[in-house]
Amino acid sequence: MIRFITIGGNDLKRAIIFYYSLTSLLDAKVIMENNRMKIYWSIWGKGSIAICNLKNLETASAGNGNMIAINLDLSEDVAIVYSYNLELGAIDYGKPGKRSSTFYGAYAKDLDNNKLCFYSRSI
Repeated sequence: MIRFITIGGNDLKRAIIFYYSLTSLLDAKVIMENNRMKIYWSIWGKGSIAICNLKNLETASAGNGNMIAINLDLSEDVAIVYSYNLELGAIDYGKPGKRSSTFYGAYAKDLDNNKLCFYSRSI
């Protein structure tokens, strides 16, 4: 149902480097960019992620309870993407593992403290 997520960053160049690297691993491509934002689209049509400076010029902060979930095909992919995410500078927030009989996931916080979930339902 969700088609895109917008993530505000306080250092747009740093956030773009982080998400460019992460979305490259997920086979996404840049579909739009300007001096305020860059949008990455999943080539498999599962949605997009926009990285931007806040239009209201206030400081970006991660919302408590907000999370961006990235669906992957296999549980093995979860571990790969999670590990790569940490290599990019993200902070561990829950190592890969089975969370229920139908959900395998891992959690991290990006460079601006936004919570990310990488998950698969094929376990």
